[in-house]
Amino acid sequence: MTDIVLTRRIDAPIDEVWRAWTDESVFASWFWPSRLDPVYELDARPGGRWRVASPVASMAVGGEFTAVDAPERLAFTWTWEGEAAHTVVEVRLSVARGRSTLLDLTHTGIDGEATAADLRQGWNDCLDRLPSAVGG
Repeated sequence: MTDIVLTRRIDAPIDEVWRAWTDESVFASWFWPSRLDPVYELDARPGGRWRVASPVASMAVGGEFTAVDAPERLAFTWTWEGEAAHTVVEVRLSVARGRSTLLDLTHTGIDGEATAADLRQGWNDCLDRLPSAVGG
């Protein structure tokens, strides 16, 4: 199994970064590229479900929130639609210098380096879009 660990400093207060992960309208503004015409469902509470589907790309991913500890920790399962196996994503936020937020993302339980490389690229693309959603 392979894990992905990414760290970013976001130039926005922790509450705004937290909202970008837990408010469906803000989440929809950065998570998947708009060219995929994604449809979002997000119920950010323990046991709540999340799902992102793209009719353009004919793919969907979703899962269940396992931890929602505002504004520091969010954990959820990650399952591609049509696959039985799932992985786990954990996002940790902490106050950095000034009004910045330190974001640590860990995606665990990935089967194979090729899959991990694809997910790593996807996460980097997502995290590159995140600052524009929070004014950073």
